[in-house]
Amino acid sequence: MQQMQAALVGILDNLIDAMELHDHDQETISKLHKFGAGSAMPVLYALDFNSLSSVFDQLKADTSERGVMKQNLFREFATETGTAASAMWIKDAVSKNLFESERDSARAVTGVAFHVRRPNKQLVEEYAQLVEAYKDSWGEMVGPLAIAHLVRRTCELAGSMMSSDRQRCTVQLVEPWAEKFYAEMSKPSTSDERKHILIGAMFNLGGPKVTELLKPMAQGEMRDEGVDDNLQKKAMLAAVLGTYYTRTTKDFYLPIFLNMR
Repeated sequence: MQQMQAALVGILDNLIDAMELHDHDQETISKLHKFGAGSAMPVLYALDFNSLSSVFDQLKADTSERGVMKQNLFREFATETGTAASAMWIKDAVSKNLFESERDSARAVTGVAFHVRRPNKQLVEEYAQLVEAYKDSWGEMVGPLAIAHLVRRTCELAGSMMSSDRQRCTVQLVEPWAEKFYAEMSKPSTSDERKHILIGAMFNLGGPKVTELLKPMAQGEMRDEGVDDNLQKKAMLAAVLGTYYTRTTKDFYLPIFLNMR
């Protein structure tokens, strides 16, 4: 494994060297193809959590401009690797403030939700804890959106739409998170800005439970509770995927478009 770690550091050095190449001759073009951004991925796929941590510990010891560039490349590639090991390393790195800014931390968390290849319930729980720990900073906006996308991908990859594994995942993950987001959105103390974030998270979740919960809002039955046109439109959008599952799209939306709701 140490050889793989050394190989990754060497690849990062080659990547930085390639950034300085600007000629158009065949030799330069070949180097750029060989040492492009994707060249680090095969090695990253093979590294476990401890190996990733070891490589970054080595990189962060170099505080030169080149060293910082290698650290930034490593963090970016780790976000996009999609392995469970890289996802857990990102969580650990965010917890230890190894990213340069809150923006970079937030981008890494959302990146994991998009790139992780085999998400599962445990990973959702790990990232939910991470988001909760930063709920007063970057987690306030990014957290619900990233968790919702991670939940949705976990269930989509569990099996086909009607498979028992998919349905079990929906009951265990999608529905509880939909209810959690909706419960917070329904509190009188929840700000309008927060409501828009939460309804965006419900859009990311999708599914019949989201449609069921948002139906009164989408159909204009919650004006007295402070649901304005903007929230109603977002509820209509967030509810649409669930109507595909239940084949009720026409029944759900036609009364709205005929101004009957």
